[in-house]
Amino acid sequence: MLYARYLAALGRFDQAQEQAERARQIDPVALSVNMVVAQVLFYARRYDAAIARLGKVIEMNPYWREPEEHWPQFDECMARFKLC
Repeated sequence: MLYARYLAALGRFDQAQEQAERARQIDPVALSVNMVVAQVLFYARRYDAAIARLGKVIEMNPYWREPEEHWPQFDECMARFKLC
């Protein structure tokens, strides 16, 4: 997961998405992995896909606070899903 974030920071979004998706395939129910997928999509400016993935993270566990703590745009995404 860290490698996916590193690749995204370098602007290598296609490779970052591949790494994040590979991690998600290994552990599809891990909230942290799904959050990284959403972050990589966000950094790649694939906002609709990022919001959709964030929605899946929220559906998996609506009480998990990491998205709120680590993603400043969380409130906007929550409003878009009409969950707040």
